Amino acid sequence: MEAKAHDGYSVTRPLLHGDYERQQKIYEEEVEGVTNSIAGTTSFFKTCFNGLNALSGVGILSIPYALSSGGWLSLILLLIIASSTFYTGLLIQRCMDVDPSIRSYPDIGERAFGTTGRMLVSIITNLELYLVATVS
Repeated sequence: MEAKAHDGYSVTRPLLHGDYERQQKIYEEEVEGVTNSIAGTTSFFKTCFNGLNALSGVGILSIPYALSSGGWLSLILLLIIASSTFYTGLLIQRCMDVDPSIRSYPDIGERAFGTTGRMLVSIITNLELYLVATVS
């Protein structure tokens, strides 16, 4: 497929005359390098380690920024949020230990508040996922 030239310029040909062969060779080497590097050279352990590294890096970089923006009071707020998240995790674990058929948040809502709780939790969860995807 060849691009049509408009006023002597083309999107497939470089603007510098005589440089086409060199750029084509560089492009082919880049393509070969990419296809050779995707050959599955990582393991599950390395993937988990890289994911953990990325999440830890975000936390390490964001805490000093939060402290500089909000002062020491933001550190107290961070600890309150972390402890409430930990406690929520313990509550979810208790719910799942009581009833092994619980697999999702709507199941917990149904166990706690019946069908209305299941619908409410489903709506809130899906709304949160939608808003996270559309806010940025």
